[in-house]
Amino acid sequence: MHLDPGTRDGGARLEMTPMMDVVFLLLVFFIYAMVTMSVHRGIDVALPQAANAPLPGGHAVITLAADGGAWLEGRPADDASLVARVVAECSDRPILISADERVPMGRGLVLLSALREAGIAEVAFQTRPAPDAKTP
Repeated sequence: MHLDPGTRDGGARLEMTPMMDVVFLLLVFFIYAMVTMSVHRGIDVALPQAANAPLPGGHAVITLAADGGAWLEGRPADDASLVARVVAECSDRPILISADERVPMGRGLVLLSALREAGIAEVAFQTRPAPDAKTP
């Protein structure tokens, strides 16, 4: 039996199209992930600056506005029932206090103290990085 050596197809080919499809899908995924990565989409407040501003994940947000308003997860709340609502709705998650920089520090500390007394230990204040801060 005689086989014609000229009928070989020249070896394996590396197909680029499937690899480009995968790379494109990864790119789309990471762009979408970056667009949706935000602390919260609620009340617009001017955050105070800090040299190190970590971003926790899976948290509940309490927003304190300069005009005296307060919000829990984007819904208005009064100071009297705020801690009770946090305990009822968000006690299993860390709490992030997003206070406008014009809010008196005492108001934030009173809220922090009330949350700690209610048994919520994971509480942090949201800040924005200082312009000259170096990221670790």
